[in-house]
Amino acid sequence: CIKNLNSNVGDELYELSQQKTYNNFIELLIDLEGANINSRQLDILVRLGYFDMFGRTQKLLKAVELFNGIYPKKQFNKSKLPFGISEEVFKKYSEVEVPRGMPFVPDDMKPTLRLVNRKPITASTSELEKNNRSHSAKLRVAEKL
Repeated sequence: CIKNLNSNVGDELYELSQQKTYNNFIELLIDLEGANINSRQLDILVRLGYFDMFGRTQKLLKAVELFNGIYPKKQFNKSKLPFGISEEVFKKYSEVEVPRGMPFVPDDMKPTLRLVNRKPITASTSELEKNNRSHSAKLRVAEKL
C-alpha cells in the first residue's frame, strides 16, 4: 500500500488502459482529467515510474506541469486564483474612466472584460439547506473582449 494511492486509482487506470491505447503521455493526461485521480496521486505515480513507457520521469513531470498550466483547474482556492483574479481585477478590467467631453473611447482605453452579471451568484436556499458551507461561495462571471 502506498500513501495517497487507493484501489480506486488502480481501478481507474486499469479501465483507461482497457478502453484505449495511448500513443503519448498528453493523451493520457487529457483522459485522466475525467478520472478521480488528483494531482498528488499523479505526481506519485510518475515518480514511481508507472508511466515510464512514455519517457523519463523528469520529462513526464515537466509535461504534467505544462499540462496543468494549459488546462484549467476544476476548483480554485480563493487565495490562489489563477493569474491573481479577484473581485478588484474584475472591476479594474471591466470599467473605464473616460475624461469628460471625450466623444469616444480610444482603443487603448477600452475595457478588456465584460461582466456577465453585475452581482455575484450566491447559493440558493435549497443549496444552503444541503450544504451549510456554501454560504461563502460567490460566482463572478466575465467575458474576455
